[in-house]
Amino acid sequence: IGSEIHGDKGTIVIKSVAQLTDMTIIFSNGEEKPLIGKRDKHVLMGAEANSFYNYITNPKKYEGEYLHHQTLALAVCQTMEQIRLCVAEDI
Repeated sequence: IGSEIHGDKGTIVIKSVAQLTDMTIIFSNGEEKPLIGKRDKHVLMGAEANSFYNYITNPKKYEGEYLHHQTLALAVCQTMEQIRLCVAEDI
């Protein structure tokens, strides 16, 4: 199942949200224009793997991002714990 993003000038149709490929824009006048075609999974994952490798092997370069991600991860964990506790109270 794909997704659509509706706007004033048309709709972007996304066939696969997980891969963000095979996207088309359909303008309000009915004209269709491909934005990106299908991409092989290994191509998509290869770029992601390279980015991850660079991220973890260059700690000085990404020090600010590491701190941000640590803070964000902790906040998400704390929020999820609060949600879990609220749900547990309702059961």
